[in-house]
Amino acid sequence: MKTNPGAIRFASIGEGENTIFFVHGPLGSWSAFIRFMMDEDFRDSARRISAERPGVGQSQSLKAVSSI
Repeated sequence: MKTNPGAIRFASIGEGENTIFFVHGPLGSWSAFIRFMMDEDFRDSARRISAERPGVGQSQSLKAVSSI
């Protein structure tokens, strides 16, 4: 997905009335949630989305901002 600051890689699976969005920690990637993304209990009830944060995996890094 292209955004204003750069491209973000994400995975999306499933359908349903609900959406679950997984956000990984600073050293993870979207695949940290693969077992939850594939969980059969959510198959028909929720769309699952997991994105890689900027600068992680295949998501582009953001421009560094210095401030004091």
